Amino acid sequence: MADRMKQGGAASAALSVGLLLAGLPVSQAWADCGKVDKELRAAVSERAVDRFPDLHKRLLSEPTCDGAYRGRVGRVLALATLKQLQEEAGSPKGPFPLEQLKLAATFGKPWQVMNALGDALYANEDWAAAVKAYEVAIDDIRDTGATPKAPPQTVEMRLARRTFQARALAPGHVVTRRFRGRPSGLSDPQFRTYKAESVPVPIRFASGETALTRASQQAAHDMLAFLTDRGAKTVRLIGHTDPSGSETEQAEISEARAAAVKAYLVAQGFTGRIEIVGKGASQRYQPDDGFDHSPEQRNAFDRRVEYQVVE
Repeated sequence: MADRMKQGGAASAALSVGLLLAGLPVSQAWADCGKVDKELRAAVSERAVDRFPDLHKRLLSEPTCDGAYRGRVGRVLALATLKQLQEEAGSPKGPFPLEQLKLAATFGKPWQVMNALGDALYANEDWAAAVKAYEVAIDDIRDTGATPKAPPQTVEMRLARRTFQARALAPGHVVTRRFRGRPSGLSDPQFRTYKAESVPVPIRFASGETALTRASQQAAHDMLAFLTDRGAKTVRLIGHTDPSGSETEQAEISEARAAAVKAYLVAQGFTGRIEIVGKGASQRYQPDDGFDHSPEQRNAFDRRVEYQVVE
């Protein structure tokens, strides 16, 4: 399916081996870790990607290398692997071999690598795995310690769109990621470079039905976890639907589905004020244009409920 896909812009960040080497801390005072450090520097400098797996295993098993150093070096190896893949592909956007990206992610999970991995999984239509990769990338960008310099806003916005799309296309509900004990990933509207006006949730309903399915309940439960964690007092639920049926039917079913989500939240103990709005099919979702989505997949994006924390 890779020919249906144009790889996204986040993986296009220029990766300089010189900068990667500068990121490696000096560790000569750490006994045997200094030996591993020297070989790691040489392997990165020589772009000897084939040596990375063995060196990484040695790094993890060497007790004189501390956790912070291991994490930093793991990111270096992951980024150096991505750079090699970019050079082999002759393009910073790929496409890249999925297995090589998975290997890179075992070293470390910088957002550039996880975004590229998410794109490759998306191209393979492994929607659930793509969600997980994209959400790791989103949270890595949010982490100012791991990512001191934020990428352009367009990168984060594309990641958010892709995450929702993959979640909407997954065969079942993909549980929202938690980062440092809190709901994060797509569920948190506060990104590094912007704040989302609303958060789209793929609430699944049978055709023409308004009763929540099991997957819908799980999605609504994720929504409740975020609202509770943030202490939301007033929430607006906005129902949308696909273009099937008349405009009147679309408006009615979108509002009824938002009302069903409201009833679930109340039944689960949410005590804040909940407003509901039905938009019918008047605001069709605009997917990322790098993938040839089928009409039914586009309809899946339209069948959603968005939430806004009013206060």
